[in-house]
Amino acid sequence: MQEPLRAVPVASSRRADLAVPAAFIRSTSFLGRDREVTALSEVLLREEVRLVTVVGPPGVGKTSLAKVAAGILVGEFADGLTFVDLSPVRDSALVLTVIAHGVGLSDAGGRPAGIVLAEYLRDADTLLVLDNLEQVIDCAPALADLLGRCPGLKLLGTSREPLHLDMERQFPLRPLPVPDLSARIRPADLVRVAATALFIDRARMIQPEFALTETRAASVAEICVRLDGLPLAIEMAAAQVKFITPEAMARELERSSGSLTAPARNLPDRHRTLRACIGWSYELLPPTEQALLRSVAVFRGGFTLEAAEAVAGGAVGPQVRGALSALVDKSLVNAIPQPDGTTRFALLESIREFALERLDAGGESRGAKERHAEYFLGLARRADPLLRGPEQDGWAARLTSDQDNFRAALEWAIDTGDLTRAAALGWELHWFWYGYGHNREGREWLARIFSSAGGLPDRERGRVLAAAGVLAWSLGEHGEADRWLDEAVQLLREARDAEALAPALHYFGHVLDLVRGDQRAALAAFEESVAFFRTIGDPWGVSFSSNCSGLALAGLGELDRAVARMEEAHAGYQRLGERRMLAWGWADLGTVLSDHGDLDRAKRYLQDSVSVLRTAGTSVRRMWAVAELGDIAVRQQDHARALPFYKEYLILARELGSRPEIALAIGDIGVVAWLLGRAYEAARLIAAAERLHQTLDARDAKGAPSGGAPSKRRQFHQQTADEIRGALGAGFDAAWREGDTAKLDEIVEDALAFEPDRRGQAERRPEEGPLSPREREVAALIAQGLSNREIARTLLIGHRTVATHVQGILNKLGLDRRAQIAAWAVARGLHVPAF
Repeated sequence: MQEPLRAVPVASSRRADLAVPAAFIRSTSFLGRDREVTALSEVLLREEVRLVTVVGPPGVGKTSLAKVAAGILVGEFADGLTFVDLSPVRDSALVLTVIAHGVGLSDAGGRPAGIVLAEYLRDADTLLVLDNLEQVIDCAPALADLLGRCPGLKLLGTSREPLHLDMERQFPLRPLPVPDLSARIRPADLVRVAATALFIDRARMIQPEFALTETRAASVAEICVRLDGLPLAIEMAAAQVKFITPEAMARELERSSGSLTAPARNLPDRHRTLRACIGWSYELLPPTEQALLRSVAVFRGGFTLEAAEAVAGGAVGPQVRGALSALVDKSLVNAIPQPDGTTRFALLESIREFALERLDAGGESRGAKERHAEYFLGLARRADPLLRGPEQDGWAARLTSDQDNFRAALEWAIDTGDLTRAAALGWELHWFWYGYGHNREGREWLARIFSSAGGLPDRERGRVLAAAGVLAWSLGEHGEADRWLDEAVQLLREARDAEALAPALHYFGHVLDLVRGDQRAALAAFEESVAFFRTIGDPWGVSFSSNCSGLALAGLGELDRAVARMEEAHAGYQRLGERRMLAWGWADLGTVLSDHGDLDRAKRYLQDSVSVLRTAGTSVRRMWAVAELGDIAVRQQDHARALPFYKEYLILARELGSRPEIALAIGDIGVVAWLLGRAYEAARLIAAAERLHQTLDARDAKGAPSGGAPSKRRQFHQQTADEIRGALGAGFDAAWREGDTAKLDEIVEDALAFEPDRRGQAERRPEEGPLSPREREVAALIAQGLSNREIARTLLIGHRTVATHVQGILNKLGLDRRAQIAAWAVARGLHVPAF
């Protein structure tokens, strides 16, 4: 017979059985979590708060946060604190018994543990920390009853999912912030990012001499990003530095993050590896939720409920919605609200990798990936016509959200030899790639498809070549565009594929005009394209090709017919609610009018076009339109006004990665510098542009909107250089040599920093201090209260460039906060020059 539960007096009125590992605490806090510790402590001290649950995914540090926060509050509860680990418990009915043991009560048969525990704690002022509640979540009503009986009791729980009690206050815990891998990784910066600071600290506990070099810093950053900022995973990784370098570790993690092991003997078994940690959570799930978690692992970059139902429905049946909700509650899936009011879901990469392994082990992988590819092919087909009309922005945003899934579907189809499906997906996506700034990626996918072993039927090959051809043309790869589109038109004619031949002829018309210089052949292609669009009942396509027929007519000198044809096309766009293509058409018409000397009318069309394109998700046409506005300003002798247009041209060219356009934009700014009387800077910029042209052996890609041969623009820059040589005399060679040898990134920044009302950095007055002109501008705008993004828009530079300038200012002035920069700028009366 068991003895009844009996109360064992607490030995001390100040009690804290928390056993907080010293590694987690630095002056009553632990790395990267100071804010969370403070917030959780403050919540627990509120009189009205009785129950707080720290909710988050496995390995995020819920237990550590609860222990540290409770440790801070040890003096706030007269009858102390008690930590109870519920991880060994599987039966919810035993939870109160385990808690009773935790507070010092021994087994007692006869009386229910809950009654004895309530009597013991009835008048106590105490905090119970209950760790790992997820597998005994059904104990929630018993905990609510205990709290009701004990007015001085507070509960702090940790769980993957909330208890769903009315009195519960949820405290979500997210992974640690990680560094931005797209920015330059500096060793000194890593200690200010929570995830990498934790890695460095733990590594030095294992290896005190651990030091950061530039290369090692980049590897540490990559490790922490690969591990999703999960503290448990980062600590496991850092513990390996005695046996493997961070550089090698980063390479290993690229293959799998599940290979980490935790050497510390005192850690629970489930923490010995990241896989074990996640696996322990996985085994707690009912079969339906396990099946759903495995299935949704095939998604990349998140997914919608609709997508989950399509991919996982076969494995889970009609229970997808409920099972997904349960996985969100258990912190194995994140629910991410979207700006349009919808919700996307995502798995941490470490959890996704684990689930994929289980999917493979069960022989379910091929079926799930095939359903995934088929769903996203269907989504692309549904979206393609809707990208041409009033709903285009919403559909473009949806496709953008699922870009990683489209990549996964294409990769799977190509790798498994399902080239017909890959070709269909590439064709349906090509307008999205072309119209929304993904030209290079799309061209590379399509090239992979038509060059893959096994080949394609003629119809599918023709479609893929047509799509790849227009993307190549948009990137200035005119030779490839010519070959691919020529073959595409022949194949699609033979296949009698009017639906694809209509746009293919349109694309080929551009090649005939701008690459081969045969404007009559181009006009014939555009006209035939119009006819095919009419045949298949596509009014959008009719306007699309009619506009380009107008361009060809203008090139042939038939201006009146050209303008009439283009205005007819624009009216069609307006009837369809096609705002973005209307803006493209305005840009084209503005360029035609500019070429024929009607500059004021041209400027109005181009300005209207740019105004729309700045908000319509397209960069290529906007890039060409702002360049044309710069040209018009130069022709109207408004040289300073040309400068912001050419800077915007350069920024867009850099964002698109188009080096021919970058060279042209730098040369254009050099021309403006010359026209503004800054001969040395002009020579330097034009030299850098010419050097880039020579390196690329590139032709001018700006020919599309201007209608001129690509070489004309470069020739104009060279003619300007000849004029500068005559003005500078012996000084020209030094300026040219400086530009010819400058690094591209430096010369781009110099071009963007050029202003008409001040001298360059080399001529800076000593009293201006250590900052460059651009840094002084940034400092002045900081003093005006602008954010980095607002400064970027004001100065027409990238926001990452602004961040670099801000850090440079801090370093040069020996400051550590933006507020100090603002004070420095105000004290010196800095301002941003207008132009």
